[in-house]
Amino acid sequence: MDAIEALLTRRSVRAYEPRPIEPDKLDTLLECAVKAPSANNQQDWHFTLITDSALLREFEDEFSAQAPAAGDEWKARVESGYRVLHGAPAAILISAPTARDINAGIAAENICIAAQAMGLGSCIIGLVRIVFGGPNGDAWAHRLGCPEGMVPALMISIGYPAPGGVRERTLKSELITRI
Repeated sequence: MDAIEALLTRRSVRAYEPRPIEPDKLDTLLECAVKAPSANNQQDWHFTLITDSALLREFEDEFSAQAPAAGDEWKARVESGYRVLHGAPAAILISAPTARDINAGIAAENICIAAQAMGLGSCIIGLVRIVFGGPNGDAWAHRLGCPEGMVPALMISIGYPAPGGVRERTLKSELITRI
């Protein structure tokens, strides 16, 4: 798959097959992450690859415990079985100087496009900040390898897409203005 095809076919995946991802594919994703462009070539980020299934489920449980404080919508979602990492067999936490760091977003896109090109699905998840802003947030940041002076910016769930895990989207002419 070439770069344009990967860009045009990539979708957020919210259901994954339970099978593990090959280590060489995970290594490639991390290599693509560190090769992302950054403002003034700062490369002010840190990547934590998480493949420990028990740890991923524990993180999802912590999200489920904290999410209802974000409002009734999240309380209802959690009560209906919503899992923030969508049952993915792997996730990458991107830490940065601030939670809304643009460089983290650029690196995330590199990861997602590379995943698509390798037949993997992904979903960029900013909602994980609910966990890191909660009462156990500092402990979770430390546990997931967030370096001193950085904060968890976002996570990317990664895995092989399960049937029904991808929503199609269409280009809306209202999104583009040509002048």
